[in-house]
Amino acid sequence: MPFNDIHDVDPKETYTELVKAIASKGLAYLHVMRTTIPETFEWLRPLYAGTFLVNGGFTKEFGKAAELEAKKAAEEAATPAREAVPVE
Repeated sequence: MPFNDIHDVDPKETYTELVKAIASKGLAYLHVMRTTIPETFEWLRPLYAGTFLVNGGFTKEFGKAAELEAKKAAEEAATPAREAVPVE
């Protein structure tokens, strides 16, 4: 998962441990970007009970659907990609 010159041979293990370590710190939210790692949100979400923001190339429709789902599930939310936000 190269990102900003960061290379990790086992990013799933690294980010699992990171999220576990910060989960009890009382953060306002955890912002997770879509990556090339399959199902990033599915395996990180259960590790963080607070507000969980996801971002990275989503369509406006996906964002709206995720927002509705999030309202049902308390404080979860998904933000659409910048390209999906209409500019008037």
